Parts: sequence; C-alpha cells; structure tokens
Amino acid sequence: MRSVAPSVSVSFVKKHPKSLLVFPRAGAQPFLLFFILQEVFPMFEEFMSAYGIPLIGAILTAVIGFLGIVAKNMAQRYLNTKEKRKVAKNVVLFVEQVYKSASGEEKLNQALTAAAEMLAERGIAFNELEMRVLIESALAQFNKVFGDALDDEDEEEV
Repeated sequence: MRSVAPSVSVSFVKKHPKSLLVFPRAGAQPFLLFFILQEVFPMFEEFMSAYGIPLIGAILTAVIGFLGIVAKNMAQRYLNTKEKRKVAKNVVLFVEQVYKSASGEEKLNQALTAAAEMLAERGIAFNELEMRVLIESALAQFNKVFGDALDDEDEEEV
C-alpha cells in the first residue's frame, strides 16, 4: 500500500481511493487533491470528449498550414534563385554577342540593365549586388567554356 500523509485518515482513504497521491508536505489537507480528482478531471474528460477531435483537428490544420507556407516560401526562394541564374547566364550571352566592341564596364552595365528589366517583368525581387555577383559568375563560366575554345583555335592557327 502507498504511503499516505499523516493527516489522511484510513476511513477517508477507503471512501476515496482516487485521492491516494503523495502530498507535497506532511500537513497538507487532502480535500484540494480530492476536489481536483473528483471535479476537474471529469470536466476535462467531458471537454475532451465533446471538443477533443475538433480541437486536435484545428491544431493539426494550423501546423500543416504553417508547414505548407514554410515549404512554399522555400520553394519560391529556390525557384527565384534558379531563375536569376538563368537570366544572368542569358544576359551574359546576349551582351557578349551584341556588345562585342564595348569595354568590360559598359558590358556589365548593359547586363545589369537587361537583367533588371527581365526580372522586373517576371516579378522577381533582387538587388544590384546580387545581380552583379550572378552576372560575374555567369561570365566566369562563359569565359571558361569559350575561353578554352578560343585558346584551342589560336593554337591551331600557329
């Protein structure tokens, strides 16, 4: 049998077996604990039986909705970055083709202007630094691919 606080009588324990819990201190009165067990738990059970399923459904809906919004934002960020890279690559190819005789700084300004127009058309937000980095990266890839091809042509002519 469990140890019971000294203030709890044996007759009380026999009449109210649910109140057999360890009391926080030796002189605690059992009526508060008894009240909680007899009054609050049945009310909680009644509340849960009446509203438990809708409550759980609402909580799950909120959690799934939140996760959906987070997933959508992550996907949107990924797709926007992918689109920005594609625009930067196309702009570099365009500028290298159209402005062959222009200086490097002029080409960069033309690329930034063209990229800004293209991304604004698509409703994608960007800043100048981000676009400059993407264009420089695309230019480095362009130079790596076409620079090797140009070097091979120069070697064949010699």
